[in-house]
Amino acid sequence: TATGSVSLLEAINNAFGLYLLSCVSSRISYLFGQKSEVSECSQIYVDFLRSSIFFGLLMPAIILPLSRPLIEWFGSSKEISLMCFHYLMPTTFGAFFNFIYMVSCGLIQSEGHSIIFGITQVSSLVLNMAFFCPLFLLGFKLDIWGASLATVCSEGIVGITLVILIFSGKFTIKPNVKMFCQKFSKQTWEALRIGIASLIENFSYSIPEILIQKYLNMAAKAIGEYDRIIEVWGIIEKLYQFVGGANDAFSIGLLPAASFAFGAGRYNRMLRLYMHANWITILISVVYSLFMILLPIQIASIWTKDKDVLNWCKILIPKVFYANFCFPLEYTTPALLQGM
Repeated sequence: TATGSVSLLEAINNAFGLYLLSCVSSRISYLFGQKSEVSECSQIYVDFLRSSIFFGLLMPAIILPLSRPLIEWFGSSKEISLMCFHYLMPTTFGAFFNFIYMVSCGLIQSEGHSIIFGITQVSSLVLNMAFFCPLFLLGFKLDIWGASLATVCSEGIVGITLVILIFSGKFTIKPNVKMFCQKFSKQTWEALRIGIASLIENFSYSIPEILIQKYLNMAAKAIGEYDRIIEVWGIIEKLYQFVGGANDAFSIGLLPAASFAFGAGRYNRMLRLYMHANWITILISVVYSLFMILLPIQIASIWTKDKDVLNWCKILIPKVFYANFCFPLEYTTPALLQGM
């Protein structure tokens, strides 16, 4: 119930990490394509590491004071809202590690190292699921905050490793420590401006979800099914992340490629990239949605065996995926516009 209630606030926290990734990825790719001010790219990366400190301080200041009042406004009990608060503490106070991880991933991708980018993502996930989560929750028997601490540790280790490798000159861009003492590049401010589109995009489906969750919770309480419905909501969030992750991956991949093509003046290449990204992600979404619509109980039984919860899954899950074939456009179109 707690993880279902906290998913929205966690998404807002993650939105800032994706914002920083898209800023770095789009601007450095553009400069590479344009073959101008490439020397500024190292300073841009350092500037975004410094920006990560500011955003890292901002997250707990914004999210933690809002968390309990918002979750209780949804209809959760004080016990559940306290669990949510505990879950959010490592995530928000450790947001800096997520941000340096995302900024470094954005740099790697802007240089065209897509395979290494994929390896870093998989590495952090494997560390999370196969090592830190079992260690904290089953080994040390920590409370619910052990799950979010596992995410912070896994992203922190990979992020710090990437920073060390980048400053050691292992990639195309070779920043140095002296750049931390220099003023911000004008290209950094341009990158921060361009990346706002990603932030708005994430908020455009996170903020309306506040009302969706509020009305769903009110309806659930009215029929005495609150705990079951919130459990179903948590399952829906997980299922949506799979197809959302696929769409997000293609938009993240499209952004630096489109930015590079725009910088190089290869506009036909941009359009071809955009069209291919759309038909592939729409096909993935349609196939995935068919499984969710036709087999909701079988899929939801991965997380629960409660017959009443599974019955609600059968009712609610298919509705979420009826129009999912439109979902990719919400990702690829802003990526194309950002690339320009």
